[in-house]
Amino acid sequence: EEAFRNCAVLTSVTLPEGLTTIGKNAFFYCKALTNVKMPNSVTTMGEKAFNNCSALTSVTLSDKLTTIEKYAFEGCIALPSVTIPSGVTTIETSAFNGCIGLTSVTLLDGLKTLGATAFNGCDALTSIELPKSLETIGVGALDAPGLTEIKVRTGNTHFEAEGGVLYNKGKTTLLCYPRKKPGTTFAVPASVTTI
Repeated sequence: EEAFRNCAVLTSVTLPEGLTTIGKNAFFYCKALTNVKMPNSVTTMGEKAFNNCSALTSVTLSDKLTTIEKYAFEGCIALPSVTIPSGVTTIETSAFNGCIGLTSVTLLDGLKTLGATAFNGCDALTSIELPKSLETIGVGALDAPGLTEIKVRTGNTHFEAEGGVLYNKGKTTLLCYPRKKPGTTFAVPASVTTI
């Protein structure tokens, strides 16, 4: 834990194959670190592991990782894209909160839980597609100011989207209306009983 915390001039680090754990706050506020490539031996990453690494422009996650912990990449303002491997079942609270440069998020099938405020404040994110495996979405998980549409991959048994708006399966609950969805009017479907 906190092994490289506040190493403000560190620009690059090579993580060896065989590494299994990246501890809590391991690279917290390494504000010059530009890229991270996790070896596929990594199975655990602690809370705030790369929090506020504001120069981070590239992240490759381990295929054996099962959870993106709380605040793991919060404040990584230069990060343009991220792909969540299929082994990840949970993205915890605020994992990518405040990643204002994030324009592309790829969520592979395998993800079951998207934690509260996971992508809150991701200003540049305009579209996101939820995988068919997703079962739970936390409050404010998709509260990205630039979001124009939400999509749900075919086969999801818990959620569906229509016209870029997110509903539960069966459209009885309207879950999320993207902030920047084009248009000035919206007709709530007659099937909706809860907003």
